[in-house]
Amino acid sequence: MHVLCLLSRSSGSRQSEVAQQLGLTARTTSHIIQDLRRAGYITAVRGSSRRNFYTIRLDHRLQHPLEHGPSLGQLVTLFVHAAELRD
Repeated sequence: MHVLCLLSRSSGSRQSEVAQQLGLTARTTSHIIQDLRRAGYITAVRGSSRRNFYTIRLDHRLQHPLEHGPSLGQLVTLFVHAAELRD
C-alpha cells in the first residue's frame, strides 16, 4: 500500500526514489511494482528520459475476499489523508 500511496502523489517517481523513501532496496521495489502491474492495480507508460509514469486504477477492487469491499481509490485516499494528518 505504501508504494501505491507514493505513486499516487507523484506518478513519475523513479523506482529508486520510491525505494529510498520507503527504506527498501531498488530490487524489492521493482518486484512490488511488477506485482502491482501484473495484478492490474497500476499501468505504466514510458515517458521521455527513460522514466515510467504510473497510473493507479482507482476503480480496481482488491482481489482477496476479505479485502474486496472498498475500491483501491478509496483505500489510497484514506492512507494518503491519514499521512497528511500525521505530518
